[in-house]
Parts: sequence; structure tokens; C-alpha cells
Amino acid sequence: MNDRLDPTLALPDLAAIRAAHERIRPHVHRTPVFTCAAVDAEVGARLWFKAESLQKIGAFKARGASNAVFSLSDDVARRGIVTHSSGNHGAAIAYAAGRRGIPAWVVMPENSPKVKQENVRRLGATIRYSAPDAASRAAICAEVERETGATLIHPFDNADVIAKMEAAFRQRDVAAAAAARERYAILERSLAKLGAAGAKVVLGADTGVEDHLFGLAE
Repeated sequence: MNDRLDPTLALPDLAAIRAAHERIRPHVHRTPVFTCAAVDAEVGARLWFKAESLQKIGAFKARGASNAVFSLSDDVARRGIVTHSSGNHGAAIAYAAGRRGIPAWVVMPENSPKVKQENVRRLGATIRYSAPDAASRAAICAEVERETGATLIHPFDNADVIAKMEAAFRQRDVAAAAAARERYAILERSLAKLGAAGAKVVLGADTGVEDHLFGLAE
């Protein structure tokens, strides 16, 4: 376990992405798409903003967590799930586990913001603390797996977590491009903040859209 995407990971195909879209439908919001004439004028282009800040738990990560949790078999799910996160993915896992009625453990760096720790607890997960480095997170997650039989759901190195991202952009397609005859035909490029780097895997998938990352990591 580290902070880089495993190059051997089999990425989801279009069928898996469509299945994820249907699987998470009862568990997430259909978030709106906004435009802003002032911003359009400033940049000389038409921009569309997918408001995932209005998503369950306040972040798009509710999508990936829901898809991963509801993809588990009943036998595996009843033993619970474990992940590592400094905030949003942990809250998303706690939320999805609560929806399925299974236990969840979130390994959080001991210096994680208190407000994010409280959010994970409020959503029903048990927190285990680690040092603020990848090796410690991996060791504590492995310890929880051994003790409980829980299944690890990695925050980004997981095909089910990745598959959910296209669900967000399928919604964007319907909401923002109703007049377009072809999917994403109106888009020339997509942007995602660096903290949402997992989006880069599918931003351009099946679209031919140029994708970019910007900003600071979460």
C-alpha cells in the first residue's frame, strides 16, 4: 500500500462503469451542474461546474465508497471493511458501511483535522490511529484486517472506487449537455483539483476529452 496507483491494477471497463452508475444510484445525490456568465467572460470559454460539494458527506468520494461497499458479497461484507484516510474517503466509507449495516474501521493519521475525525465517528466508523506516513497506515490497516477479518478498500488503488468516478460524469453529461447529440461533444477539456487525482483515470475515458489536474492536494 502506498500513495501511487498500482500500475498492475486492472482498470474498470465501460460495462463496469455503467454497473457502478446503477449500483450507487440509491445511495448518492444527483448533484447539480452550474454555470457562471462572469467566469465564462473572464476565461473566454463556457465552463460547467459539477457541484460535488453538495454530495453525500460533502464530497464526491461518497460515490467510490458506495460502489466498493455494495460490490462486496454478503459473506465478505458482514466481516466489515477497513480503509485509511485523513478525511473524506474515511467519512465516505463510514457512510456507505452504515447504509449497508456493516462495521467499518478507518485508519487516520494522528494529526488528522479534528473536524474530520469527528465526522468519521459521527457516521459510525471506528478510528484507529497511525503515524502520518504510508508505511504506518499500511501496517495498521493490515493489523485491523488480521484482527477482524475486514476487507481493505483502498482510497484510490481499487477498481470499484475508480469506477464510480464515471458515474459523476455520466450525470454531468445528462444535466449539462442535454442539447448535445453526442456524449461530451460540447467539452474540449476537463479539470480536476489535484486532491481528486483519481478522477484523472476516467475524466477522458470514452470521451476524447483532454484532462488536467490543478490546485493543491487535500
